Amino acid sequence: MPPAGPQRPWWLLCLAAALVLSPARASVAASCSVAADCDDQNPCTDDACDPQLGCVHANNTAPCDDGNACTTDDRCQDGRCVGGPRLNCDDANPCTDDICDPARGCLHANNSAPCTDGNGCTTGDVCHGGVCVGGDTASGCSACEAVATIPPEGGTFVGETAGPSWLESACGGAAAPERVYSWTPAASGVAVISTCGDGTSFETVLSLRRDRCETGAEVACNETGCGAGNRGSRITVPVTAGQTSFIVVDGAGDAQGTYSLTVVPPSKCGNGVREASEQCDGADSARCPSGQCGSDCKCVPPPGGLPDLVPEIADVSFARAATVDPGDVAEGCAESTSGVDLLRFTVRALNLGTADYVLGDPQCPAPCSAHPLETCGNPEFMCSPAAGHNHGHYSNFARYELLDAHGQATVVGHKQGFCLLDNLCDHHHYTCAYQGLSAGCGDVYSAALGCQYLDVTAVPPGDYVLRVTLDPFGRIEELDPTNNVATLPVTIPPPPPPPCDPATCVDDDPCTLDHCAIDGCHHDPLTGFDAVVCAVQGGEPSACAGESMPAAAGRRLARARTLIEAARAAGAPGRARSLVARAVRSLRRASRRSRRVASPACAAAFRTLVDDARARAERWLAGA
Repeated sequence: MPPAGPQRPWWLLCLAAALVLSPARASVAASCSVAADCDDQNPCTDDACDPQLGCVHANNTAPCDDGNACTTDDRCQDGRCVGGPRLNCDDANPCTDDICDPARGCLHANNSAPCTDGNGCTTGDVCHGGVCVGGDTASGCSACEAVATIPPEGGTFVGETAGPSWLESACGGAAAPERVYSWTPAASGVAVISTCGDGTSFETVLSLRRDRCETGAEVACNETGCGAGNRGSRITVPVTAGQTSFIVVDGAGDAQGTYSLTVVPPSKCGNGVREASEQCDGADSARCPSGQCGSDCKCVPPPGGLPDLVPEIADVSFARAATVDPGDVAEGCAESTSGVDLLRFTVRALNLGTADYVLGDPQCPAPCSAHPLETCGNPEFMCSPAAGHNHGHYSNFARYELLDAHGQATVVGHKQGFCLLDNLCDHHHYTCAYQGLSAGCGDVYSAALGCQYLDVTAVPPGDYVLRVTLDPFGRIEELDPTNNVATLPVTIPPPPPPPCDPATCVDDDPCTLDHCAIDGCHHDPLTGFDAVVCAVQGGEPSACAGESMPAAAGRRLARARTLIEAARAAGAPGRARSLVARAVRSLRRASRRSRRVASPACAAAFRTLVDDARARAERWLAGA
């Protein structure tokens, strides 16, 4: 037995036992001199130096930061920081899509959703630039009652002029309907306003008035300016920051129709204020990753370069009453696994920049197929259950939209995540296990993959625009963030006619073959000798009901029928030709005898019958 040592206090023995039995609650180190020696860099433990036990780390419940910007009121629990309630990012603006990015917090991206601008004189209002812009003029309202307000940064707006004329410009438009927009620029300088482009279907007149719609001073007017062969107009006009102007889209003469209006606000590079399409301006360079602004008001790339993501759309097709994988429905891409109409398309995401776009390891649970929709270790990824995927997807990388003639998003896709990897280049550095896009490479999402479509089941047939936007929330630092959108005109075809009933497909014409097909009833003309036989079958025309037919005409027609029936039964081709030739002569004589019919209507109908039969017989003789 070892010699007895110094006795330790009972409470120290209890503490030592607790540390051994409850390692999750505290831990000890070999030795220490002061408490500072025991700092484990964990805010969720209280660190102390015990002369007998060494360093002691006791778990606490202190406030902490779990590193996720989307959680609030984080607290320590069992020695680690646990996130609290989710951050509410709803900005109460129907014209923005709101998300919470774990690294950046709340982000808001402008959308093209339907909205209400509060003006009962506009219809089909649509979000643009984060605000609701009034649509077309409602019935019974004047152009100035239906003024639509557009954002200070301008943009492109589509609409249609219709109804009576309310305003007249100095260069035309007295008889044509007009559409009026209210615009208050944020900067002073020269603005360019135009209706140039394919979106304008008529000869426009464009003008601008100051301060008031009906009585404001007109300071610019033009019905040309877009080049030869273009029906649009362009005005270049000085504007003042904070002063409201009224832009009038009118027509030459009484012209009216659809238009596309583009408003480009003033921009003066070098005034120290970022305006219009400028990336920066002098000291106003907070949006530049390098923090430096060039003399051309574009950001100076950092020494290592930057990626530049550009989308492409291809392989568009329409599938009616399609079937999709249950994983697609779970991800919200389709409403049902069957009977859905799909607009499928391929998307290519190209990196045309000077540096790789690196996302790294998603840190997803393995296998992802067993954890559908579960957030991965990197909270910007989730396990996608869609068909052909079942791996980690980088959330909100792209947005798919179907826009109507007014620029309103009628459908917004739910396939928002991607596994980004190299497959449009010779080297494949990035994979789904370690994601990214090499400079000069691209990723392809084929139209055949799950969720690579828009569910257009409830969309009316017509012409639309398919729009694909990469990085809609502006999370990626790029060389050029203005080239992240691709558009393509598409058409939703009308639905096929309902299935036909064979009983209702009979047209009472003995010379057609009546049958049902997927696109409705078909009445195919008989061919060959059947086309001759059918013409002489049946009785007299309905127009001759109750008429007394000349005996000679009836005998000639009956004789022709007998000869044609004999020809059908004849075994030798020569014999059949001879019989049909005799039938032609009988039909010719029957046609002449029809002139003796008392009723002109009956005479015409009888003559039509025998002449058609004769023509069919002659065509058969010519080809036999």
